[in-house]
Amino acid sequence: MVPAGFNAYVWSEGGNNSRTLTINKPGKYWVTGYSNSGCSATDTIFVKSGNFLMVNLGKDTAICPGESVVLKASTSGKTYQWSTGGTTPQIVVDNPGTYWLKMSNDVCEGTDTIKILQNPLPTVVLKDTVLVCGNNPAFIDIYKPGQQYLWSNGSKSGQ
Repeated sequence: MVPAGFNAYVWSEGGNNSRTLTINKPGKYWVTGYSNSGCSATDTIFVKSGNFLMVNLGKDTAICPGESVVLKASTSGKTYQWSTGGTTPQIVVDNPGTYWLKMSNDVCEGTDTIKILQNPLPTVVLKDTVLVCGNNPAFIDIYKPGQQYLWSNGSKSGQ
């Protein structure tokens, strides 16, 4: 606590004539400040204790179309409020977007946000018709770097 604008201070916990008071326990604290002209003012603060409620939804995540991901609270709370309207410790989402969770217990609150991204489906373009002459094999090429393929004959090549 740091009051300003006075020349002398009296704290409920001692620390006379100091502008600052360091506290390390819950309770009711007050300070009276005195000016050189004889004016004074008093203010009070109530300090509550509690554990900091750490909420962590993890790193932003990417899903493929049609997939879903489970988002869950990293710690226990008394109440849960999701951006989707959910009120349970975990939800399942299947759409890209930004999701947040606000949790609380009897004393503290915590919030975290996560982005769910959607990877695009790869595109494959084949010619409608491939002409084969006799028993000669046909060569079909659709290779794009970074893609995986599975042909109807079991081959995993891009060709």
